[in-house]
Amino acid sequence: MLAIGGGVVVAMMAATLIFLGYGRGSVATGGWQEFAPPDGSFTISLPGTPREEDTSADPGSSIGSGKRYVVHGWYSKTAVWVAYNDLDPALVQKLPLDKDRVLAAGVLRAERDRERNRLQGTITKEAEVRMNSAWGVEVHMDTPSGTVIEWLLLMGAGSRPRLYVFGVEGKNIAPESAPCRKLFSSFRVNE
Repeated sequence: MLAIGGGVVVAMMAATLIFLGYGRGSVATGGWQEFAPPDGSFTISLPGTPREEDTSADPGSSIGSGKRYVVHGWYSKTAVWVAYNDLDPALVQKLPLDKDRVLAAGVLRAERDRERNRLQGTITKEAEVRMNSAWGVEVHMDTPSGTVIEWLLLMGAGSRPRLYVFGVEGKNIAPESAPCRKLFSSFRVNE
């Protein structure tokens, strides 16, 4: 009887811990692995194996089609993604002359708005970011699923001119958290 009672108590404690953690919205800090798409164009660390999705073109902003790779945390109710869209060759030719970044800002703004619509979010913060020769923005949003922190980077030089978007969404997401730091610091373009 004592063993059965002890087993029931342990099972109830485990069930309570599992229930309390379900949907907390925190991205795991362990189990991250380096990911590269089939074309090997970039690498990034993700907290699992992503699912591939097609992304549509936005001809009005010179953004071509591309791919999105998403890791959904079914238990945590989080998402981590990286996406790219190829840039229109006509835009790529104009970018070196865009010293005031008027064209680049328009492309980033158009993609930011597409992301806001995709995530059904409200933008709460936006700041400029740079990565080597790439220029972009860090965007924070409130969404029905929690907080989003993502980077949009315009890389007009190199063999694959693209707009990259990578981010994280969950109820307990903070820019200074280990998962955010890991995601944003691990992104590399492979030329």
